[in-house]
Amino acid sequence: PEYLSFGSKLLRLVSWPGADDEALHEANCIRTLRDGGFNTAATIAVGQERSGCIVTRSFLLTAEIAGGIAAHDYARTLGAKARRELALQIADLTRRFHGAGFAHKDHYLSHIFIVPSGSPTAAPAFYYIDLQRLIRPRVFRTRWIIKDLAVLGYSALRSGATRADLMRFCHAYLQKSRLSAAD
Repeated sequence: PEYLSFGSKLLRLVSWPGADDEALHEANCIRTLRDGGFNTAATIAVGQERSGCIVTRSFLLTAEIAGGIAAHDYARTLGAKARRELALQIADLTRRFHGAGFAHKDHYLSHIFIVPSGSPTAAPAFYYIDLQRLIRPRVFRTRWIIKDLAVLGYSALRSGATRADLMRFCHAYLQKSRLSAAD
């Protein structure tokens, strides 16, 4: 019953940045990502319950990603060659995502869904999910990118990726054939 602390309610009352309703924020992030050319689940409905002028409860309902498989589950089914190709595809997706100014803040493989193409020559479709923490940081941008890459690497290792797979990802993400100490 008391999901929001007194302090959180106060921050929402004064419209403090980042204290907005999570469901509405995620619905807005879905729209922003779609407008930016990224796939996400389609929004079906958003609802809010208010106490006075403060949102105290909310929900977001999205459509199923038909045929979608969480990337961490998908990666576990792949052989070495296919896993390397997946690492390159996710590196390209992540580079474009960060290049568009976004930071996920929870950029785990489980938050990327893959819809296989059905054709061995066509690339699968990638979908971002769980966007309630998505931001477009103006300050500390590098920090958020590093965090995204760190949790992506962690979840990739937990899904069977090798250190060589991670290195291929880094080369593709940074678009460099040779990495420096700073990289």
